[in-house]
Amino acid sequence: MVTFLVVFGLFFLAIRGLLKYTSQTLGDESPLSQPVTYAYPNDYFWWRETVWVLPITLLVVYGDWLFLTRFPTATKLWHYLLIGFMPGLTAFFIYVLSRLYWTERQLATIIKDTLVYLDPPTQSMVVSRASTDTVLTTANVAAIEMHTVSFGKFLYLYFRFIDQDGCATPIYDYGKGLPFGIEAYFKGIPVTAFTHSYPTSPLPLS
Repeated sequence: MVTFLVVFGLFFLAIRGLLKYTSQTLGDESPLSQPVTYAYPNDYFWWRETVWVLPITLLVVYGDWLFLTRFPTATKLWHYLLIGFMPGLTAFFIYVLSRLYWTERQLATIIKDTLVYLDPPTQSMVVSRASTDTVLTTANVAAIEMHTVSFGKFLYLYFRFIDQDGCATPIYDYGKGLPFGIEAYFKGIPVTAFTHSYPTSPLPLS
């Protein structure tokens, strides 16, 4: 009986989540049917990704300490190899953490104090940032760039809307119905996809 209730409960939650997702992307709660505003808290990236990498790195550093304190008792080659492996593993985690942090700090600039408003009747998108409202429609957008930043299982997506004067308005992918709204509102506008893996230079945002 308990097993049945657990399975049924999980199934119910899955169906509920699917219906909610469908409603927000293509249904009554989507930017295809009603005005929708997207926004993230300014500390979104820190709590989403980086915060869980820190404990892992600290755990590896603790492992370093354990191995290094055993160094005087090492007597065989594999002992020394194992002791040397831990600092290498630590350096790898620190590298990954620094790359994640660097990427997220860049993307945070297009999330901080930013609202993205989609309006179906006018087929327009308004980006409010730094007390400035930028209205984007098919009349003033010449091209759209879709940038994917890939770190293995970590995936970031943002867009750059290029106007007729060559100026760019970047927005982060807020998920839900935003990509569907962009596709519907900007039909006929050329979209170019770019992929960035482990960027070592600033991302093209401005």
